[in-house]
Amino acid sequence: MMEYTRELGFVPNFTLTGVDLTPELAKRSVDLVGAVAVSVHPENKDVGYDTIKMFTDLGLRQTNIHILAAQETENFMYEVIDNIQSDQRLNGLNAIVFLAVKPKGRAAGKYQPLSKDQYAKLTKTCLDRNIPFGFDSCSAPKFNHAV
Repeated sequence: MMEYTRELGFVPNFTLTGVDLTPELAKRSVDLVGAVAVSVHPENKDVGYDTIKMFTDLGLRQTNIHILAAQETENFMYEVIDNIQSDQRLNGLNAIVFLAVKPKGRAAGKYQPLSKDQYAKLTKTCLDRNIPFGFDSCSAPKFNHAV
């Protein structure tokens, strides 16, 4: 599919966890994509970090972390921010992207959105530590409030 989209003149991007990623598949992907985002969760953090290293070692500059921004993941987000500054596997990381939880579907009753104050603290932490970060469009009002 990625080869076909390239033939049509489009540059594909995708998100993965890294589970079952082989070096061969990573190499093929790097030759076709513009960017990848690695979803990092507490239960697969090392898999995610190894995946990031695999892509950045292959020269993919647009390698990002996707992480769920919710009250229930707040401590984990700060752990990942600390790791960005201390874990060598993340040296080539482009940015961390915070994805706002929408309490619908599978998230209903399980995750709660960050408050404006929690989001402001997260934003300030990234800015103070010079951590490149981004967010999805659902976070725009909270980001605007934070800055």
